Amino acid sequence: MQPLPIPHAEPFLFVGAPETVQEGSGLFRWDFPRLGETFALRMFPQLVCVEAMAQAAAALHGLTARADGGAPEAGTLASVDRVRFSGAPHPGDSLVIKVAVKRRYGELVLLAGEVWVRHRMVAQGDIVVRREVDAP
Repeated sequence: MQPLPIPHAEPFLFVGAPETVQEGSGLFRWDFPRLGETFALRMFPQLVCVEAMAQAAAALHGLTARADGGAPEAGTLASVDRVRFSGAPHPGDSLVIKVAVKRRYGELVLLAGEVWVRHRMVAQGDIVVRREVDAP
């Protein structure tokens, strides 16, 4: 299995290998640790959802840049906006993280992100990734 094109590593990696990557969208999964494993995850599960969406957006960006036949492309998180929560994951839940490209603005890529737990969306938001483009 090829590593994700993001700089994150355990214990701060909140997405697993992509289940599907299509033109402009991807689906990732991550198992929320059981109770007692990490204090911060138990206390701030909604922030973990935001970070998971951002990591999935960056991973999708890097994976689709490679699929286009070009060299691997890096990106930097530029912003997270319009995040809404309708719940929170609990220890032991399996998160399904969906991201899809909404628009491209030169060096910026706007993606929509969603986090699902057991057929229920618990978080959604917009993520902007800044492409790292080499100067001519």
